[in-house]
Amino acid sequence: STIKAVLSGKGVALKSAKKLAAAFGVEADTWFEPSKANEVALSAKTIHHYHAFISSVLERAVRWNYIPENPCRRVDPPKLERKMIRCLTKEEAKQFLQILQKEDAEKQAIFYTFLFCGLRRGEMLGLQWEDLDLRAKTLTVQRSSLYTREDGVFTDTTKTESSKRTIAISDELVLVLLRHKAAQEKLRKQVGEDWVESNRVFTEWNGAPMSTNRPYNMLRRLLAKNGLPAVSLHSLRHTNATLMIQSGTDIRTTSERLGHSKTSTTMDIYVHQIKSANEHAAANLSAALSFEEGA
Repeated sequence: STIKAVLSGKGVALKSAKKLAAAFGVEADTWFEPSKANEVALSAKTIHHYHAFISSVLERAVRWNYIPENPCRRVDPPKLERKMIRCLTKEEAKQFLQILQKEDAEKQAIFYTFLFCGLRRGEMLGLQWEDLDLRAKTLTVQRSSLYTREDGVFTDTTKTESSKRTIAISDELVLVLLRHKAAQEKLRKQVGEDWVESNRVFTEWNGAPMSTNRPYNMLRRLLAKNGLPAVSLHSLRHTNATLMIQSGTDIRTTSERLGHSKTSTTMDIYVHQIKSANEHAAANLSAALSFEEGA
């Protein structure tokens, strides 16, 4: 199929081009030209990450007197444009929770945790039962579950040091998690000696850490089946943050629950929600202090 594609003038992967050229004893660039389709421009966010990394290296070189100044200080990275992430409204979130009442204990536990705690996907999948104190009604984030093609599902540290946090959870979430724990224990007995003792809160059928794409597949099917707007797992985190801000939760508490390193990060991301909440607070205060006509 590769040879047929080449003879018809179609593009092939660089790896295939090199193998084909090597079979005939020639260099790949003798027969093939790089496709411009592969020349993908870096996003502004990626450039910012590269700039920050290189700048930190050069800043250390300045401190060690290897160079007189950091040239990155004279570079202006491209302006970052924040994309508005589609969140569930308060009414849609309530409808979603009602839908979950008809689902199994595992789905309820997964999406209640997303909505009520605002965790990142890796943080939620990294939870172990020892991280939950259901008597004290707390949840502690201290690891992340990630995936790469090379390593499969593996355990890693949290995104930042401030991402390690303990947050309070509601009575409703405690009950959902207890039901899930009972269902998981029943499944463990059914599987028997094939059960993998990972101690994870969310697992595959055999107890192994849950695949990182499984929660999204569950969410996509649930939303489509019930006529709700298609949103990502990260949108549920933003829904959690937005509802906290709209309900009057202060920025520091919101930031700490989300695991942001600085409150300014929270304020930058949720600037529109904060502005709306601020205007709502002003209107409430005005209503509270104003005199009724004729009083």
